[in-house]
Amino acid sequence: KKKRVAWARGVKGFNCSKVIWSDECYVYCDDSHSQVFVTCHPDEVFEDDCLVPAFKQSNTCVMVWACVMKGMKGPLVVLEYSGGKGGGMNADHYQEQVLSGALAEFYKGMESERGGIKFQRDGAPSHKAKGTQKWL
Repeated sequence: KKKRVAWARGVKGFNCSKVIWSDECYVYCDDSHSQVFVTCHPDEVFEDDCLVPAFKQSNTCVMVWACVMKGMKGPLVVLEYSGGKGGGMNADHYQEQVLSGALAEFYKGMESERGGIKFQRDGAPSHKAKGTQKWL
């Protein structure tokens, strides 16, 4: 955290309204990865539409990527998974599904609106790959 704060403070003219922040994560479609607590008052009526569905026979998950800027939400992308060894998020998939697709369009729109846009990503291997660095 200290390094990130030092970096932000050290960048001359840093303006967070001109930075696209991005990340990806898995969304699990079952209830084994989180715990849901439901509370109610004694006088409340039991409503079926307040129940959280259970997916006891599934361990399905999807990977999504999204980005935000100050005052603006970018696109949310459900990433395709080709399966098998090496089928997860690698540099080629990242460039094809994120950079060349959703990000490129969003970036161009924000660049024409705000100018001087920077793109911030974390240190995932697909982000640091030589091919990704060349694409950027």
